[in-house]
Amino acid sequence: MNDLKIYFAGKVDKNDWRHEIAPGLRRHTVDESKPENIVSSMPLETAFPSILYNGPYVINCDHGCYHGPTTHGCGSEEGTCTQEDLTRDEIMATCVSLIYKSDAVYAWIDSTDCYGTLAEIGFAKGIGKPVFINTKKDDALKELWFACHLADALNWADDPMTGFKDYVQRGLFGEVLERYAQQKREASEATQHILDPMVGSGKIH
Repeated sequence: MNDLKIYFAGKVDKNDWRHEIAPGLRRHTVDESKPENIVSSMPLETAFPSILYNGPYVINCDHGCYHGPTTHGCGSEEGTCTQEDLTRDEIMATCVSLIYKSDAVYAWIDSTDCYGTLAEIGFAKGIGKPVFINTKKDDALKELWFACHLADALNWADDPMTGFKDYVQRGLFGEVLERYAQQKREASEATQHILDPMVGSGKIH
């Protein structure tokens, strides 16, 4: 199996669970002076063979200044660190581009106010990307049933590392991606089956 590029959706916090999955993440953050550079950056190796981390990335700061509410790890409170914030348009464009360039999206949902995560899940499904979701076993999260039902794989987990590891060990990423590839092949063959007689009849030149 070729290396899989995965976008890791979920609420962003200082030194969060993503650093356990991708140990080099702290050294691979948004250059706030050139946010466009992060979009074309190379994916990071993870603790799992053949799995690459492909976002999101944040502005690194030892104080945690860029991890306030609604910032996605890229916006600070006035008067804290001196780096420039990314605008919301820049944050959205960066994340959307990274999802587009990923093979799949893994999402960790542990609260009902994960609004950015829900948007990322919907966008990924809209462009035909497989989505894998883990949630905590919490009755409050039942309110997010619509987004969870978009998932190609859904399961409870105590924490994202445990949930993600379970998906890897069960081979679900390869299984689901192969199913998607097969569906694309079948769609292409069906389209060609329709076009071939039209080309032969001269209706399409």
